Amino acid sequence: MKLLKSIALGALALAAVSVASATTVKVTGSTAFRKALYASIINQLGSGTVKVAYIGSALNGANQATFTNGTDTVQCAMAGSVGGINWVVNDVNVATSIGGNTAQAWIKESVAAAGATAAIGAGPGFTITGGTGQSSVANFLIANPAGFDAASIADFCMSDSLQDSTPYDSASTGITLTQAQGGGLGVVQFLMAKGKLRTGADAAFTAAYARLTNISALGFQNLSNLGAVPLSFFTGVDTDSAYNVVLVGRDNDSGTRLATTFETGIGSVDTPMSQFRAFDGANDVGSGTGTTVKTMTGVGATAGYSSGGHVKKVLDAAVDATAVFGGKPFIVVAYVGTGDAPTDSTQRLTYQGVAQSDLATKAGQYTFWTYQQAYYKITDAAKISIIEAVAGNILTSKATAAAGILLGDMTVSRGAEGTVVF
Repeated sequence: MKLLKSIALGALALAAVSVASATTVKVTGSTAFRKALYASIINQLGSGTVKVAYIGSALNGANQATFTNGTDTVQCAMAGSVGGINWVVNDVNVATSIGGNTAQAWIKESVAAAGATAAIGAGPGFTITGGTGQSSVANFLIANPAGFDAASIADFCMSDSLQDSTPYDSASTGITLTQAQGGGLGVVQFLMAKGKLRTGADAAFTAAYARLTNISALGFQNLSNLGAVPLSFFTGVDTDSAYNVVLVGRDNDSGTRLATTFETGIGSVDTPMSQFRAFDGANDVGSGTGTTVKTMTGVGATAGYSSGGHVKKVLDAAVDATAVFGGKPFIVVAYVGTGDAPTDSTQRLTYQGVAQSDLATKAGQYTFWTYQQAYYKITDAAKISIIEAVAGNILTSKATAAAGILLGDMTVSRGAEGTVVF
């Protein structure tokens, strides 16, 4: 009897150890670097063995995803660097967008465990494949009625903004977040891009569209102040005043917006900007079911899209043959992380006359970039161990090159966003 009792107690002890060793970590923040984050999570949990459930058209670009290897789990709900820092500093339940449903942020581990495995492909693209996805939260809930964990705070935040560049800086909040791996994990690059040419455009508009090749810092200041300007302002061709350029961008939870405001000299992330959303009738093209840009609707001074993926959808969308803004045919212009660049590379614009490339950034010619960080303030040793391991993967993994530049490959540096590159 004593032997049976000892065996039973031993089994319970082993079960307790097994449960204690299982760790779940929640991450929010930057959508611009999510591909490198996801690749690093897969590396850490086991490429080819980790199972994933996500919401989005593909795992590479999904803002919500949960990864599990049966022991450790990482839950991701990405919605912007600045918002992520706020949520971590102030212990706020994570939402997938401003005003979003905090009870629909974290996909359950059990749903991921029932999903397909994920793996990282070979370079240079390091495509992330696998997992089980649903195109929208609504479709996810149809397939998984109880598929979300209760609303809760994040354990750490991926950020392409330094904490002290945000409104939630250490001086005003009294909280200094810990930087995983002691600082920057890589370099995030951004670029300016234009939307597609209007369907059926005549020869004059086609030629004018082709002349829009560059955005300067001062030119962007003017565009962000007004929201729309004549194309001639960027091309110097008088007849191009027959067409407008309209700005699409991010909300003030976005590190991409912060990088842009500092880089172009506009000010802080909360500096008012005049921006627009694209609609296909009543349906938003970026964040909704719209597929064709027909009209543009202005948003509030600090409003915009909550994800770079939403902006990419606008840049990739067809423009209706009858679409006008201010009575004129128009061209959409947007700022995005390179991971959300338009599918057609001819839509990329130079910034300050320099084309974005890894080589140009490494050499200091191209300055539209920031450092990626991973911030936390928790003290749970098991969670910190996973956070530091994932951050270490980002710091050293060649898969990081799919989303940015390895820190060790840079030959230049800067102190903060928008400052001089040395």
